[in-house]
Amino acid sequence: NMALLRMSEDEKRISGSIIPMPSFRYGWIAFDRKDNLYNWGYWIDTLSIFSRPEQFNNSPYQQYSLAKNNLPKEINKMLPVNDNMLFSSIYGGLYSSDGQTFKHLNESNPELPENVSDVCKDKDGSIIFCTNTGEIGLGKFEASGFDVIHQWNDLDPFYGRNFIWVITDNQYNIYAGTNRGLLVINYADVNTSPKKDIRFFSKSEGYSDFSVTSPILDDEENIWLGSQENLLCINTTTINTFQSSPNTIILTQFETTDSTYTFKNGTEPADMSQWSFPYTSNNLTFHFNIINLLNTEKDRFFIQLEGFDKSYKDVGSDRKVNYTNLPAGNYK
Repeated sequence: NMALLRMSEDEKRISGSIIPMPSFRYGWIAFDRKDNLYNWGYWIDTLSIFSRPEQFNNSPYQQYSLAKNNLPKEINKMLPVNDNMLFSSIYGGLYSSDGQTFKHLNESNPELPENVSDVCKDKDGSIIFCTNTGEIGLGKFEASGFDVIHQWNDLDPFYGRNFIWVITDNQYNIYAGTNRGLLVINYADVNTSPKKDIRFFSKSEGYSDFSVTSPILDDEENIWLGSQENLLCINTTTINTFQSSPNTIILTQFETTDSTYTFKNGTEPADMSQWSFPYTSNNLTFHFNIINLLNTEKDRFFIQLEGFDKSYKDVGSDRKVNYTNLPAGNYK
């Protein structure tokens, strides 16, 4: 916590350093397109901008405080975009700076959430952000403001409620680390099918460290992440080509108003499709299960009783479904 250091191109020696005033606080650092160095100081909410520090040992800098400027509180990412620096914060959302003035982007766009936990940029220059309440957004940042293109704000709570980090690859895949696992969304056709390809990998499938932050994508499109105890590498090629075999749902028990039928080993009677019941037995309960020894926490069931349900309905992880007061008819 004493200085900012510059490494030589071969990364074998220190080629320069900045030693500011004793009150200076170090935190996140990033360069903008003009080679200005931004430093946000932890805890004291100050932002320092070093103007083109070619002479690294004697670089002048400007320091801004939260109390005197339109600065975000608790900056968690600084991202250079064109000639500006984009800031994300869980206390305010998105901010920008041209090195002289600061702008709160949420003030001109109420669609932006105010609890942004991370932000990144894809190969086309689009901005992707995530929140600590389980949302992901896609947009464009210009000097005039921020334009939201699409938001995934109704994602399944099973994926987690706290999205910690986000990054994209060159195949239009969004990777988001959550408090429950790794979420992958392909957004190549976001305008026509925003939920076409969503995948989730839980602890049982290998994503088991939830303290990771600051993802980096290497030239082979592996994602590297550091945590409090580990260095993680995610092979995105393996993830995006992984195909799980569908499991078979078995009927374990069937109840009517006055009868119960139990099926051993999931074997249904051959003539079950021809069963007939009196109209007084119009309360039906179906019990079912699935053989899944790997990741039972991901089991989700969608049920349709043909002749009554117009479409499949999501019953979540429940392994039974009830139908009461069914009218006379044929059902399957």
